[in-house]
Amino acid sequence: MEGDENSVPVERLVAIVEGIDKRLDGVSDKVDTLSPQVVSGEAVRVKDKQMKSLLIVDEKYLTETLKIIFQIIGYQVDTAHNGIQALKKTLDKPYDLVIMEANLSDASGFEMAQIIKNMSRKTKMVLMTGDEYWEEAQRGVPMGVDDVLLKPFAPEELVNAVRKILEPRLEARDGKTPKLPFA
Repeated sequence: MEGDENSVPVERLVAIVEGIDKRLDGVSDKVDTLSPQVVSGEAVRVKDKQMKSLLIVDEKYLTETLKIIFQIIGYQVDTAHNGIQALKKTLDKPYDLVIMEANLSDASGFEMAQIIKNMSRKTKMVLMTGDEYWEEAQRGVPMGVDDVLLKPFAPEELVNAVRKILEPRLEARDGKTPKLPFA
């Protein structure tokens, strides 16, 4: 595609990605300092209730985006970008729920899910997967995976899945998830 009038030089693409990287880091730092927010006029967390902890395992841009979403609605969130990082973090700290890509760069998300579940039976598990891994992911559900989402999905779908697993009593009065402030 060299010479194509619609192509973008590689250097420009690298600069764009680096700029996005810096902005994500800045937003993530700001969100870390926020207290739990109020969504649609309804308090998401009760002050004396302990925050639920999540570990999100996938590529950087998705994990940082999901981290911001879940922190805004009141969860404590850590991220990992591969299976080894996920294992190290779960050894250091128990998580209420792990959201993991089924096809990690260094390991199978299915195998990682099994290892993490064996380390802590209380940890809940949501797998995210692309179309090519859907059948395998569906077979993974009986192996201790609590839910499987097919990518691409709307953020609300993941929020609904997490709330259904961790906090089934926190449904909105009409049975729907409160509108997210950024949706």
